[in-house]
Amino acid sequence: IMKHRIVDLRALLALPLLFIIAFSGYGESIVHRLYYKGNVSFEDSVMYPYTVTLYKDTIVLTQKNFNSRSFIIDSRVVPERILVSSLGFNDGEIKFHGGGYEGRRINDTLYVAPVHLGSSSVGLREVVVESKKAVVKARGMNYTVSNVRGSFIGRAGTLMDMLAWTPGISVTNGENIKVLGRGGSPLVYINGVQVMDKSELKTLTSDNVSRIEVIREPGAEYPMGTSAVINITTVKLLSDMLNLEVSETASLRRCFSNNVNANMFGSYKKFGFNASLSYAYNNSRQTADYWVNSFTKEGATLADYVFKEGDRLRSNGINWFVGAHYSFSKKQRLLLQYNGSSSKAHRLFDTRRSISKGGSTIDEHYLSDNASKPNRHALLGHYTNKTGHGDLSITLTYTNSRSSSTEEIDGLGDEALSRIDGVSSKYNLLTFKSDYKWKFNKKDTQSAGIYLGYSDNNLVYDNRTDNSTQNVKGRNKWAEAYYSTRVPISAVTLTAGLRGRYEHNAANNSNGLDNYSNHHLNFAPSAGMNYSFNDDYTLSAFYRYSYDLPTFRQLNPAIRPSNLVFYTQGNPDLKQSNTHRVNVTANLKNFTVIGEYYNYRNQIFDIMQPYGDGSFLTRPINMSGSYDWLLAVEHNWMPSRKFMLYTRALLINSKVEFDFMNRRISNKTTGVQFNLDCMYNLGNMSVFMSANYNSPIKMENKNLGYTANINVGVDYTMLKGRLYMRLEGTDLLGKSVTPKWTEYSPMLSQRRINRYDTRGVSLSVRYYFTSVMSSFRRQGNAADARRIE
Repeated sequence: IMKHRIVDLRALLALPLLFIIAFSGYGESIVHRLYYKGNVSFEDSVMYPYTVTLYKDTIVLTQKNFNSRSFIIDSRVVPERILVSSLGFNDGEIKFHGGGYEGRRINDTLYVAPVHLGSSSVGLREVVVESKKAVVKARGMNYTVSNVRGSFIGRAGTLMDMLAWTPGISVTNGENIKVLGRGGSPLVYINGVQVMDKSELKTLTSDNVSRIEVIREPGAEYPMGTSAVINITTVKLLSDMLNLEVSETASLRRCFSNNVNANMFGSYKKFGFNASLSYAYNNSRQTADYWVNSFTKEGATLADYVFKEGDRLRSNGINWFVGAHYSFSKKQRLLLQYNGSSSKAHRLFDTRRSISKGGSTIDEHYLSDNASKPNRHALLGHYTNKTGHGDLSITLTYTNSRSSSTEEIDGLGDEALSRIDGVSSKYNLLTFKSDYKWKFNKKDTQSAGIYLGYSDNNLVYDNRTDNSTQNVKGRNKWAEAYYSTRVPISAVTLTAGLRGRYEHNAANNSNGLDNYSNHHLNFAPSAGMNYSFNDDYTLSAFYRYSYDLPTFRQLNPAIRPSNLVFYTQGNPDLKQSNTHRVNVTANLKNFTVIGEYYNYRNQIFDIMQPYGDGSFLTRPINMSGSYDWLLAVEHNWMPSRKFMLYTRALLINSKVEFDFMNRRISNKTTGVQFNLDCMYNLGNMSVFMSANYNSPIKMENKNLGYTANINVGVDYTMLKGRLYMRLEGTDLLGKSVTPKWTEYSPMLSQRRINRYDTRGVSLSVRYYFTSVMSSFRRQGNAADARRIE
């Protein structure tokens, strides 16, 4: 018995030794808990969600997800390597040689080398995309929405639908895009090349978008007059030869409209292609009551007009796109594409007019029937070359646009109102653009570029009633160059840029009296500073000078009729407008507080005046003396994959000056804006709501009434994500378009009440025959097409 006890005791004493021997391979790695701390940066200096994983051979010791610039992760076993990964970027790795430490150690914390993640050139293959939590990161006024693919934003439908659900972006009437704040329509870029035709956004799917960058402080890299920029980045194209998706969106307001789209894409080795075809049939209806009061120079009433108008619009058209790209290597790519559109529109005005003048009243009833046929064709070539020294981008574009319209006015028995007018226009646009981006000391980002362009325009107005014709031919040539820099100094980032432009435009009118030739040379500086207290709190300031040159249509003096009631006419004496803007922004962890000041000079207003035959003339003029003060608070809250809330409140104080009744009127007003977007995910189904309100406000020479809009809906995915459906109630209050406004001109005032056909319901159905990701997306040409037309 004693012998057995001695053996048992020896066995017990040997257990610790056996344990040590069994784990001798890890004996050197088992330590007390050690913390690994480091910093992560991305290629575009914006933070995205990433994962830090500690490995011992192929064994995962620990893994955590982070959204901030720095990470800290702990382990009791010394890793052989630390891997940092993020969707859409190459992995970053920190290796530990021979179990030794690499970095600076203080107590139980090891400060490892920083990790920089560059864009990935390898696509991912996924059959089913799991829903993710979209993440919004703000930097000054600018912000980036990442994790788009697979989130509720990525499942929105088309790119236009996606933008409507992107925080800080508003889309009204299905096509009017606006970045919330002050300014006009933003420029939209897809994978670095600008989109020119909004119809493209209605034919491309949001399922392949990886992130959206919204720039409300565009620097010298972007064309003059750019109020905001939206950069859309897609994922990489896979090696599948053919993929197809089809979609249908039907909407019913008081009239039925629908849009059908088919999109095909694929790739083979280094070659990729994309093609799409869409057909749209649109119906809309509206009515309006408006009053026009005209005065003599002495201030006496000249005439009073009362209008009751019905407006019915029907249009149908097709949009097509064919493009291909070839990758010479991972760093060189050539893209060629052709897109076009052709449509027909028919608009009928049914107007009753009452004219009170000299103590008598005349009642009239007439119909204005307008038919138009616009067509557009565009070619684009885009070459990119990314080297170790910098990134080179070259873009060539050619655009041809033609439009013809005929308006027949029937005075219903009154010969004085019966007439036939024809208007035709065409323009050609050719541009060359080159950009080069490089870095100093792996930190300072520099970029420079040149931009050359030429366009010719031709506008013909034909009054077939009296056989009179006006023919205006315009030419435009310009050259631009810019330089910008971005310098990070510790927690401070400084930006500066300068863009210069020389432009010559000229026009010849067949009447020989309104010919003009103008030269413009401008330099526009911008500068900014961003201070990061930490990952969640930043303070930034930004200054920008910008200007807008008058467009060809604003300058040329040809008269173009519209519904007999109003005419439009250019003004060759227009001056360019310019704006000074100062912005201060504080980012406070999900909250953004924005203060802005705008000072306007030579703003271009449209004024109206009697034409002498019972109709009216509108023409642009320059006015100065206006400014805006703005204070805005934005809140982005996405606590989980299931819930998203975005709210924005804006207080605006404006001063506007204009001429009315031989006096300079100075109007000051204070207004508010509220925006709200929210969504809740229930697995394969999501419910959502969007609402906004704009109080009455003065803008240019108009007093605008309030607008209010509420959209609610539900979407559902099935068949492993291949089938997507969305049912949405739009503009439930019927006030998304300004219900009423008053406009003041030097000797005339106009008041209008609108009743638009905006309240309704829409159903979208989309089917993916494959769920492979695609990076090749339809893109457009240079920025000046919008200004030259």
